[in-house]
Amino acid sequence: AYKNLHRSDEAQKFFSCATQLAENNLPRIWVHWGDFLLKQPALNSDHDESIMTCYLQACKDLNEIKARSILSKVFY
Repeated sequence: AYKNLHRSDEAQKFFSCATQLAENNLPRIWVHWGDFLLKQPALNSDHDESIMTCYLQACKDLNEIKARSILSKVFY
């Protein structure tokens, strides 16, 4: 919703807060954050690194089968 309002900075803050507060569904939050970043235009050189970090953080808490689909996004 914030992306549609052109408020991506606030969306970033909310994703950051969600990852710190979440006890359940943490991999899901990381995947959504990575997907959000993937849809954003690259503003700086750290953009791709941030996307990969989100997806890799999600993979570390998932089983192998679920992690494979996320890793395919990293290598694509």
